[in-house]
Amino acid sequence: MKLQEFAREVQKKVALMMGEEYQVSLNSVKKNNGVYFTGLMIKDYRFNLCPTIYLESFYESFKEGKSLEKICEKIKEIYYRDTLRDNLDFSFYKDYEKVKNRICYKLISVDRNRELLKDIPHIVYMDMAICFYYSLEDARMGNGSVLVQNTHMDMWKVNTEKLFRTAQENTPRLFPASLCSMEGILQSLIQDSGEEASEALKEISDYDQLPMQVLSNTGSGFGATCMIYPGLLKTIAEKQEKDFYILPSSVYEVILLTDDGKQSPLHLSEMVREINATQVQAPEVLSDSIYHFSREDKIIRRIL
Repeated sequence: MKLQEFAREVQKKVALMMGEEYQVSLNSVKKNNGVYFTGLMIKDYRFNLCPTIYLESFYESFKEGKSLEKICEKIKEIYYRDTLRDNLDFSFYKDYEKVKNRICYKLISVDRNRELLKDIPHIVYMDMAICFYYSLEDARMGNGSVLVQNTHMDMWKVNTEKLFRTAQENTPRLFPASLCSMEGILQSLIQDSGEEASEALKEISDYDQLPMQVLSNTGSGFGATCMIYPGLLKTIAEKQEKDFYILPSSVYEVILLTDDGKQSPLHLSEMVREINATQVQAPEVLSDSIYHFSREDKIIRRIL
């Protein structure tokens, strides 16, 4: 059974379980990098919220032998456990003055998002695009993000430059940068792993010879954006008295690698491409390129 057939069967069964007060439908949801997820939407006619439950992980469980009945019961359980059953007023989103303090930016790939970029305000930055989102913080709904579309920009009567200036102030304030050593991350992995995994990690880690640091931020999920926080890389480079390569680990983070003259940019580029192809989920890939920051000219350059 293929994914779409599985999804239709789940839709039918969940609709029967939920009853006539609910509408259960399928939706193809476009994510970052042109990746589509299959969403099951369950709408209670009494409320204006309609959560989407993605079916890919359930499909994997089905292929591993879990019954369709148990999967549908789990989906029903998740719906009742996690869904806010209420009517919310979203009219505030029409007023720029009410949203401007939580307009932020993030980085995405240009090549992987050409269709998406036709519909959203953005600024091309080397082989990446700076785009914008509203960071939702709600006591009842929790945290989330709403991608800013061209239609939103028109409704607010603002332009891309204004969005950028606003996001440049908000994003570092709402989501401060975090810089961690690779040593610290490996130590944490070793402590949290089983004995066999810990030994394997120890074998591949030479702590004194890892001139790497992981740059991310707190809370947003778009930590790679820290590389464009105003003055941040300049401060790091001057404090450490080092130039560095910037390796895009994912949309969540970048790795700063000390430039001690020993690294081969070609080798680093091949490494990033290999990791993106084999280790990073498709919607989370930022770029196959590598970048360099110099203390002398204080700018980021794309190397390969």
